[in-house]
Amino acid sequence: MKSLETDKLFEKAETLRQKSRYAESLDLYKQTLKVYTSSRDLSGILQCQLSTGDVCRMIGNFDRAAKAYTAAIKTATKIYDIAAIADAEIGIGLSLRAKGDWKKAL
Repeated sequence: MKSLETDKLFEKAETLRQKSRYAESLDLYKQTLKVYTSSRDLSGILQCQLSTGDVCRMIGNFDRAAKAYTAAIKTATKIYDIAAIADAEIGIGLSLRAKGDWKKAL
């Protein structure tokens, strides 16, 4: 799949997320992540990881969200994306807070 096609697939996942069609958007993020991973597109991988974390947090799957955010931190560190690291850390904190783990969330 070409990069432009992959980007369009990611945008479709984003549109589904905005329409609260979370299960469908997660499926598309997963597909898109595979393509970005095979092409070693770290920026695309990072976008998918952050979006997956966000959707999982929205649907109450806080453990999966934290896993996605942790992966995003590793990817963001590789490309020195400080803002994405902060975004992922906040996502982990929100997931922990939602689980009632206030101490770790802080």
